[in-house]
Amino acid sequence: MKVLKPLALAVIMFEIIVTHYEMFFTGDSSSSGLPNPNHIFWKLSIISQLAFYTREFFPLAYLITTIIYFVSTNSRLQNKAYSIFRYLFIIQFIFNLPTFLSHGLSGLKFETLKQRIEIIQIPVRFAVFFILLFNKPINQPKAINLQDYTTHIPASRWSRLLTHLLDMLFCFTVTKLWYLTLNNVYSVSLETALLLLSFTLLYFAYFFLSEALFSQTFGKLLTGSIVAGVSSKMGPGKAALRSLFRLIPFERYSFLIGKDWHDKLSGTTVVYINSLKEDFFPDESK
Repeated sequence: MKVLKPLALAVIMFEIIVTHYEMFFTGDSSSSGLPNPNHIFWKLSIISQLAFYTREFFPLAYLITTIIYFVSTNSRLQNKAYSIFRYLFIIQFIFNLPTFLSHGLSGLKFETLKQRIEIIQIPVRFAVFFILLFNKPINQPKAINLQDYTTHIPASRWSRLLTHLLDMLFCFTVTKLWYLTLNNVYSVSLETALLLLSFTLLYFAYFFLSEALFSQTFGKLLTGSIVAGVSSKMGPGKAALRSLFRLIPFERYSFLIGKDWHDKLSGTTVVYINSLKEDFFPDESK
């Protein structure tokens, strides 16, 4: 089973290189999704162009973390790189699954290299998803109940602010909310209502999936913090409550004034992972 972890990383790295082959070696940027300099794209605003380039975030992140994993001799750095790769891939896979399947299964053709790659990607990505899902990083904390630990340090207000900013940037990237917000949202219309509904559902889904599967969001992963249950283990139910209470206007910023409403209402808190010290004699009845 140990060989599956590096194999999964290598397969995705190889896939990215092959997918971008035409851009790197033939100068054809169409296969990678990059725009032609003569295209109307270049007449769009900077924000529109940034929205377009968010798709390149994941390939770049996969390449960097994979290189660190295989090149580094520091086991802690290797584990961190794998943790980031695993989180990014699983979350992106779930959010892209509907589009991925509909695009890959519509009009199956093997005429060009690009079409063959798109078909092969389907079983390959499913295999990698399950390999990563069941191969957790070394010392990955399980669902945490703070009563099983003698010591913990709550995440600071400024750390949580940084986490929030990172999460919002990543949420816009992985859910493709950039594309939705390019529309005119200042007029009252059906399109505006659908936009707000889409934003709400995707925002909820991002935080729920992250905290239900990992007890961490992207921001928490980078800042070394994790969601923990106060009197019982962190789980999908608590993750759903946290995500639901975040939808209350301005609640997401309650930690700045020490209220932490989505923490208190869901019976959870955010602590630094490295500060946790286990109780040698935990109460097994919890």
